[in-house]
Amino acid sequence: MVGVLVCSAALGQSNAGQAREIFRAGLALEAAGDWAGALVKFRQVAEDRPTPQVRFHIARCQEFLGRWTEALGTYRLALGEAEALQVEEVLQEGNRARLALEERIPKLTLVRGEGAEAAVLFVDGVEMGASAAGAPPRGTWADVLQRSLRPPRLVAARPSLA
Repeated sequence: MVGVLVCSAALGQSNAGQAREIFRAGLALEAAGDWAGALVKFRQVAEDRPTPQVRFHIARCQEFLGRWTEALGTYRLALGEAEALQVEEVLQEGNRARLALEERIPKLTLVRGEGAEAAVLFVDGVEMGASAAGAPPRGTWADVLQRSLRPPRLVAARPSLA
């Protein structure tokens, strides 16, 4: 279980008390498993005080709400800021969470067979584009695969031979 990262003096002086209170409310909602409610609270804090700790908890909420690619991006933002500010707790917990999430994100590599170089690839009705074949999924492609409650329907539209 990921430890709780406490939002500290990084919140600054103005409205620090209010931000801490909202942050604590987010932690309580997070501990109760109310990820959507916690996300609202953490985003409120982030509007004025976007610290690495706050971003880390936003990413956790996104992850538990099933928004994996968004969470991965938010973990990376938190880690970048934590590195710049030397926030060890976020670096340790954030890296652990990011790596675990990356392992859970589905990966699919499509390889075009001989003579299918001009084929257009679709996954669940979303065109993947020419560069998608042979590359790991990114962005929308990963989101489509993740959201799918059934295996994705793959269709390769072949160019006309006429």
